[in-house]
Amino acid sequence: MIINKNRKKVFSTPSMPIRHYLFLFLGLVLLALFLAESFRQYDLGKESISTAQKQEHQLNKIDELFTELLNAETAVRGYALSGDKNFLKPYEDASPRISELIKFLRIDLEAHYDIINIFRALDEVVFRKVERMESIVATRSRNDSVPIENIAQANNDMASIRAYISELREKLSRKSLDAQNSAQQAIYVARQVNLALGISSIVLLLALFALMLREVNTRSLVANNLENEKVLLDEKIRERTKDLNAMAKYLNEVRESEKQRLARELHDEMGAILTSAKMDISWIERNINSDTMPSLSDRFRRLSKHLSDGMALKRRIIDNLHPPLFEQLGLSASLEGMIDDFHAATGIKTEFDTPEEDISLPTDKALVIYRIIQESLNNIRKYADAKNIKVVLKKENNWVKVSIADDGCGFDPGLLTATHGILGMRYRVNIFDGKFNLTSAHGKGTHVEASLPI
Repeated sequence: MIINKNRKKVFSTPSMPIRHYLFLFLGLVLLALFLAESFRQYDLGKESISTAQKQEHQLNKIDELFTELLNAETAVRGYALSGDKNFLKPYEDASPRISELIKFLRIDLEAHYDIINIFRALDEVVFRKVERMESIVATRSRNDSVPIENIAQANNDMASIRAYISELREKLSRKSLDAQNSAQQAIYVARQVNLALGISSIVLLLALFALMLREVNTRSLVANNLENEKVLLDEKIRERTKDLNAMAKYLNEVRESEKQRLARELHDEMGAILTSAKMDISWIERNINSDTMPSLSDRFRRLSKHLSDGMALKRRIIDNLHPPLFEQLGLSASLEGMIDDFHAATGIKTEFDTPEEDISLPTDKALVIYRIIQESLNNIRKYADAKNIKVVLKKENNWVKVSIADDGCGFDPGLLTATHGILGMRYRVNIFDGKFNLTSAHGKGTHVEASLPI
């Protein structure tokens, strides 16, 4: 829920009504029934085709059996009449084939209880026919004449075989036709059921679509209102961010200006005071009575040392507030001086890589680079326990880039609590639409990178 305080209105995303779920459930149930019925219809069709193919195969085998018997009978009759053994070739080829066909049909027709009795009768006649043909061949092989009655009985056997085969074909054809009619009737019923289920599913889905369309329109209206509110809010955020960046930039400029003013006053006024005081001590030391000088010399030396320490402290404060070389010699020279002082104070080996020609930058951006390196070196001195540091300043295309890497103890950035130093560096860069990145790990040192557009 989003509240617009200016318009005093509340927009709430509506929840889906229960009737939507009900329609969706009914539609899914009808679709499931439709799919189940389709699969059943497919199974019926597949079963019908399989049955027709099987019965067609059985009929082919029966026809093949009859053909082989005719070939064998013709060959045997020719041999019986002529005695020429060349006539026996079809008989010899047909005999093993007849046995295979009988065996196949006996197994394949075993489940057909109304047909198996006819086949058994056919099997007996075929067996008898085969025996008589073997007898005729054996008799003729002995050069004996074949009795006419044997040939007549063979003809009678063929007539019986033809009758049984015709009856088998008729019954198998009738069973195939009945199976096809039954399958067609089942397919017709399934088609009607599928049609009813399909129409019902379409009606429910159309109703659900209409409800969802209305719901989408409502959500679209709400989304448009939310988008308008988001646009207004984003615009206000951008304006506020722009104002805050401008204010931060102004405060940063004021702070740097104030530091510069304090550094100038310290350099001019305090420096003049300390220098004058040291000159006065030197004059007093030269002009004091020689009799009292031995007792005062130690005090004068301590006072002179304190003044020298004060002048060194004044110089360090001025350097931290606003580097005196910055405006006179430029960014690279100021950084080189700061890095030399850091090395002298800490003893850490520090390498500074910078172009031979000074990089020309506006004063505010040059100060950002200077402060990032200054803050990084301070952090290294306090926490890193580093032995080597490398500082790189370079210019690439329209960007100036600075990199500070050390080989110190490192830390886990994910566990780092908010620190003003790192946040200050990051925010200084963000003011000028730059890029800031800090990477570190335990035992692997720390690497700070910053880039500013020129």
